[in-house]
Amino acid sequence: MLTMHSTLLIGHYDWEPEQLPKEEFDARLAALWKCLPASVTAIAAFGDRRSNSELVYLTNFVPKLRDALAIIPRSGDAKLYVAGAGNMMPIAARQTWIKTPPTPLSEPGKALAEWMAANKGAVAFVGGENLRTVLRKSVDDIVDAEATRKAGEGIRALMRAKRPQELKVIRQGCAILAAMAEALKGAHTAGRGVTASVIEAEHVGSRMGAQEVRTLMSLDGGRTLRPFLVPVDKVVDPLQVYLSVRVNGYWADGHVPLSKAANPAADKARAALKALVGAARVGATVANLGMSMKSGWGPSREHPVTAGSLGTGIGLALEEIPKLSTTYSGTLQAGDVVSLRAGVTDEAGHHAIVSAMVAITATGNEVLWSS
Repeated sequence: MLTMHSTLLIGHYDWEPEQLPKEEFDARLAALWKCLPASVTAIAAFGDRRSNSELVYLTNFVPKLRDALAIIPRSGDAKLYVAGAGNMMPIAARQTWIKTPPTPLSEPGKALAEWMAANKGAVAFVGGENLRTVLRKSVDDIVDAEATRKAGEGIRALMRAKRPQELKVIRQGCAILAAMAEALKGAHTAGRGVTASVIEAEHVGSRMGAQEVRTLMSLDGGRTLRPFLVPVDKVVDPLQVYLSVRVNGYWADGHVPLSKAANPAADKARAALKALVGAARVGATVANLGMSMKSGWGPSREHPVTAGSLGTGIGLALEEIPKLSTTYSGTLQAGDVVSLRAGVTDEAGHHAIVSAMVAITATGNEVLWSS
């Protein structure tokens, strides 16, 4: 579920070796190198404030304001370039395992050209989809196109299959998500307004060490979702809220419906989610999952927010492979972590969305969080 981005990131972004040790990044890089020919002597990873999965996967560095580029050679010291003033570089240095002090970044193409002038061999580039058009040509002229294609395919496959250390971090995010949902419920039950209830949940996430928290809410009984635009003091019931939290680079998210009165749509959505989770295992297709979810709906229909999608992979981005829309032809695989969603609009005009964070295993699945 894509949301508006925070305008200022104030969470804890320093690299925590006890959570993601250097050996974890060494293993990721070793697996990626196996996808590339021997002629490739360096991998370059780019990320910006909006999209940075590949960069974070290889370096742990999350760009907080502007662009960043890492150049990681097959042998020798890696180098990190970060857009910003020199006094920001010591802060950036704490956010990655790369030992060489970061260098201010002007343009990725210029940094790559300087690297190529001093080093032999081809460079494979990942994260290029995030490059703005004005920057793309100078990079495309330098990097190896075929190696870049192979590196892109390789890193996407590696990022999809979550490693044990990644699952550990995602479980931490789910624990924070659970605490946020409980705080939201408590504030709503106490009769607090929309803004106060959602902010209470956000504060819980921040206090528990989240890097970033994002939210959406409904002011029309759960029919639509919207970001914060202006404070809303009134009490809304039923209240539908979407929560997302990032911890050590990894996201967890969930939909929470709250109502003091009975909400038949929420009951149907929970039953549908239970069936959806039960069907989520290796080899399941979107068609399989959809049939399981809708089996007990009767005259109800899909919620307009979730129509056409059962959820998506989640990890270093809020939306990853597999994207479980009606156009997705693949199947669930062992190692997937997915955010599954069931949304219902019933014949009486009630609305509700519920969701679950689920890890797909070789023998079934593990529910990491559920609303």
